[in-house]
Amino acid sequence: MESDHEFDQQLRDAILAEPVDTSALDARIRSHTRSVGRGKWIAAIGIAALLALAIGGYFWFPKRSEIVCSDAQRDHRIEIVESSPRKWLTQPQAIQALAAKQSVPLPQPAGYNLQRGKLCRLGGHVFLHLVYSDGSHEVSLFLRDRGPSPTRGDLIDANFALVEGPRLTAVAVATTGALELARFAASGSPQS
Repeated sequence: MESDHEFDQQLRDAILAEPVDTSALDARIRSHTRSVGRGKWIAAIGIAALLALAIGGYFWFPKRSEIVCSDAQRDHRIEIVESSPRKWLTQPQAIQALAAKQSVPLPQPAGYNLQRGKLCRLGGHVFLHLVYSDGSHEVSLFLRDRGPSPTRGDLIDANFALVEGPRLTAVAVATTGALELARFAASGSPQS
């Protein structure tokens, strides 16, 4: 047994006396550490660039409400001012049925008579397009249930207004009174 102990001691001394070159292992570890660190920096820079693009895009590209208003003005000009041929519903019962199908109350603003209605697309969403007349001017009123993707707040200009009520988005295009019409319609009031 003592010889086993002596043999173990000699083996241990021989192993410990052997010079070990760890420089290759150190170099590999350092190289790996540098590449991992560099990868993290590249990832961080990429994430920062994406955030900058997203934030810049939010302020740079047109907001949904601006697109909706632009589309509404274009539709009003083409369909009402220029009288381009379109298929309109003119019977009050048919317009009422269409409004009910869209879950939109049919407003009756004071001083205006409902002339016709149809569905159209504004900013990628379906709106009920109603045309009212006060006897000398025709106005367009576009309505939709706000749904899961509302626009981003009210937008008002000289000849149009986009107003978001608790349940409806209303866009009015008129030479005067657009804001009042849009507010009235967005409130969801069916009668004046």
